[in-house]
Amino acid sequence: MAERRIALLVLSTNNWGVVKEQDPVIAAAIEAITAGSYVFVDIGHGRG
Repeated sequence: MAERRIALLVLSTNNWGVVKEQDPVIAAAIEAITAGSYVFVDIGHGRG
């Protein structure tokens, strides 16, 4: 495990409705992320 480098992609919300609507944005971020990276994806918060 010491040789492995993971990527961390963090979404601004776990609200399923927002996540479903932002699927293309999330998919693009997943495609672009590289090993050892931290990426924050602001997709809104889903609160009134």
